[in-house]
Amino acid sequence: MSADAANEQSQLECSFLTTGEGLDYKAMGSIFSGLVQCGAWGCFDEFNRIEAEVLSVVSSQIRQIQEALKNGLTRFPFEGEHDLLFRLQYKNGFCEQ
Repeated sequence: MSADAANEQSQLECSFLTTGEGLDYKAMGSIFSGLVQCGAWGCFDEFNRIEAEVLSVVSSQIRQIQEALKNGLTRFPFEGEHDLLFRLQYKNGFCEQ
């Protein structure tokens, strides 16, 4: 699926990123923070190239975001930011802006 097709289907901004061996958890945290704050989806290509140690932390970061969405939070602490603001609202299994 192309980036344009994904954006049209989701009706939300979708950022496509190629990840790789040089990416660390801090960079991924910054990417996740930006996606959350602007209300966008992220599509990560070559995710399997990220080192296992980094993936461990990344999975914790993703879980933290999922928990905040599940609990209906609009603000939550993330990676040293004390008041990260969600632009997406999660209702009935779907994200809405």
